[in-house]
Formats: sequence, structure tokens, C-alpha cells
Amino acid sequence: MRLYQLTGLEIDKVRAEYRALLERIKDLLDILAREARVLTIIKSELMAIKEKYATARLTNLMPEEGEIAIEDLIANEGVIITLTHNGLLKRTNVSSYRAQRRGGKGVIGMATREGSPEEEQDFIEHLFTASTHDYLMFFTNTGRAYVERVHEIPDMAALPKVAASPTCSS
Repeated sequence: MRLYQLTGLEIDKVRAEYRALLERIKDLLDILAREARVLTIIKSELMAIKEKYATARLTNLMPEEGEIAIEDLIANEGVIITLTHNGLLKRTNVSSYRAQRRGGKGVIGMATREGSPEEEQDFIEHLFTASTHDYLMFFTNTGRAYVERVHEIPDMAALPKVAASPTCSS
């Protein structure tokens, strides 16, 4: 073969490689633009890993004889969880609540933070019972879920008004 024919073949290979690279770039940009494709690729890759490496566990994980869990140190008591309109969250022992009598001002544990004159008053939106060993799940409007142990929520039984509580953000 002559030299110019060899050079022509190389030019054809370079052009074919260039076209392939442009197609690859176009495909990668499409993947970045569409979340559904990203999730599909992740799912297929995870399934391939599962098929390749999925085996039953050969050892059993067991707690040691003297190991103590945090739940063993916390009494399993009934509590009332209160969530206010402004997103303030608190827990109060059931024993801290008292029955409301006729003409009374309500339950002491129901007190919320006082708002300034410009802001509207905070009020209770959700009230439910749980145990200190239970899990509490918070779901946001974007589909995320957060898990919190009930005993980790601040106990506000001693305070008549909630001054500073963690907020439930969405």
C-alpha cells in the first residue's frame, strides 16, 4: 500500500473515533439531564453486584455477654409527644399530665411558646402517645424520612413554656 492510502485509513479511524466520542458525550449529557436514567443505571449496576457477590452470611453477629444497650438504661415509660404549628417538638411523661376539670385552663403539659404581638401564637397541631423505646418517623413533603428515638426527644415536663425546642423541618 502506498503512504497516502495508509494515511487515509488512519484519518477514517480518527473520524470514526471522533463520532463515537460525540455520541458518548451526548449520551452522558442525557444521563445527567434525566434523574430517571441515573436511577435506572444505579439499579442495574447494583443488581449486577448483587448477582455477582450475593451469598448468605457465613458468621452470626451476636452481642457479647456483658454488652449493654442504651435501651436497657432507659425506663420504658409512656410519654406524650406534642408537635406545634411552628414545628416545635417535645415529650412529656404521662404522669405530668393531669385531668382537666370543669372551668380549668387545660393541661399544664399543653403550654406552648408565647408569640410576640407581630407573630401569631403557637398552637398544638399533633398530640399522640408513645413509649420511650419507640421510634418516631418524620416524613417531609419531598419524600424524605427521618427516624428519631422517642427517648432522644427533649423532655420538657419541667418547663411550663417551651423556650427552645428542635424544629421539624421539611
